[in-house]
Amino acid sequence: MDVIIRADALTKGYKTKKGEWIKALDAVSLDIQKGEIFGLLGTNGAGKTTIVRILSTLIYPDGGQASVMGYNVKKHPKEIRKNIGVCLGNKMVYHKMTARDNLRFFGKIYDVRNLDNKIDELAEFFDIKDRIDDLVENYSMGMKTKLAVMRAFIHDPPIVFLDEPTFGLDPGTGYKLRQRIKEMRDKEGKTIILCTHHLLEAEELCDTIAVLRKGKTVAVDTAEGLKRKVDSSKDVCIQFTHEKDAAVMSELFDVSQRKEKIVIPLSNSHLLHVLLQKVHEGNMEIQDIRVNKPTLEEAFLKMTS
Repeated sequence: MDVIIRADALTKGYKTKKGEWIKALDAVSLDIQKGEIFGLLGTNGAGKTTIVRILSTLIYPDGGQASVMGYNVKKHPKEIRKNIGVCLGNKMVYHKMTARDNLRFFGKIYDVRNLDNKIDELAEFFDIKDRIDDLVENYSMGMKTKLAVMRAFIHDPPIVFLDEPTFGLDPGTGYKLRQRIKEMRDKEGKTIILCTHHLLEAEELCDTIAVLRKGKTVAVDTAEGLKRKVDSSKDVCIQFTHEKDAAVMSELFDVSQRKEKIVIPLSNSHLLHVLLQKVHEGNMEIQDIRVNKPTLEEAFLKMTS
């Protein structure tokens, strides 16, 4: 695949109300491939939204370079804006207008053909057809989020930036949106940049994930690749038939116990060997032995702690 978005040593700082200088981005470099869903994961303040704002030409970096579809974010912002859709929460819609008028306004900026049909299609998909002519200020949080996503989709751009797109959505709409995002990649070849706090969502959708911590990239890999980076933290879970046997082994070897189960670090192979020998000598019954692989959440917490 071709690199469609490139960030090279991006830096960005802000001054707080107290006059303190905060470095939001510290030499962040990323390559995003055409046609992939690229996830940005990080705690609040890690720099996810700042990256999106730079790549979508809403702000300029203090240092470094970035390009979208070969266009430099500083030199050619107009060319970039023609080819991207951006959803940064529900602040990017006009609350004193109706949803239909919002979409008409943005659709006309991009000279969208058959605009009213496009609006009706999106309203049907996001289940707000009966509220499309209501003022946005009367919308719930979830409905405002839907409208913000619709705005990003209105001109059918090849690149879409989505910042917490399922925030405030009901489970059914959230599921439909995730399926739509997959379709945009698989059937339409679009490139999606997804900021999310939902690790299961990131694991389900993203081809590549960048983990950010305090303005720096800690790791860039697939979800499985990120989990492999903390493989050393794998545990072995042994389930006994009788809880009393688990209690004996837990006390004897100083390992954690949950009812009939005990957990041993896989890295401590000697301990595991000795424990199993004791189990055999004591004629204890084991129902199950399995390796607990780290989850994306565990990998994320380890990388960002």
